[in-house]
Amino acid sequence: MSSHIVALPQGLARAAWPSKSPDEVQDYGADWRSRLAKDETIASSTFVLPPGVVASKSTYSGAVAEVRISGGANGELYRILNRITTTAGRTLEQAIHLGVMSK
Repeated sequence: MSSHIVALPQGLARAAWPSKSPDEVQDYGADWRSRLAKDETIASSTFVLPPGVVASKSTYSGAVAEVRISGGANGELYRILNRITTTAGRTLEQAIHLGVMSK
């Protein structure tokens, strides 16, 4: 998947993807590298989306989790949660904001 990948900040900082239009289908990603230990990688990944936006595909590799997103209402800001389990057995999650705007 080719995507808009956001490097997740340490701590509780806000993360956001570039906005999309309601009719677009876009690939987005979360780079967890700054939150993982040296040899730790993603063992599983889940994206939790609010009503109105749809995930049609998700993948992960190494420190990056990706999702294909469609839908959304014009002018809305959505909070999408990425929850991962790592090869070290840790569970981490991060909310990432996605705005939907007509272009």
